[in-house]
Amino acid sequence: MQTYTQQPGKNESLKQKSAITAGQKEYIALLENLLVFISQNVRKPTAQIQDLSYLDGTAADSPAQLNKKLLQVKQSALLLDNRTRELSVLIFKKVIKLKEQENG
Repeated sequence: MQTYTQQPGKNESLKQKSAITAGQKEYIALLENLLVFISQNVRKPTAQIQDLSYLDGTAADSPAQLNKKLLQVKQSALLLDNRTRELSVLIFKKVIKLKEQENG
């Protein structure tokens, strides 16, 4: 009687299952990295831009305060743009790596 490991093709099936598990681990790690990146790099400039909504244009908001806030919003928008570009590159590289592992 043949055992499971002696049957033709079964070893290949086990290797494929192991590869899928490794791929799933890589995918989970990618998602964890994305969550960290988003919480540390995307939320901050977003919150700074949202801070502008607290200015209501009343007399209490001096022109200097408004200019300072506007500068902060511009800087935050540029930072947010840079971070989202970095995030796109990170995701793209990880997806390519996962596809190469799948095919290779």
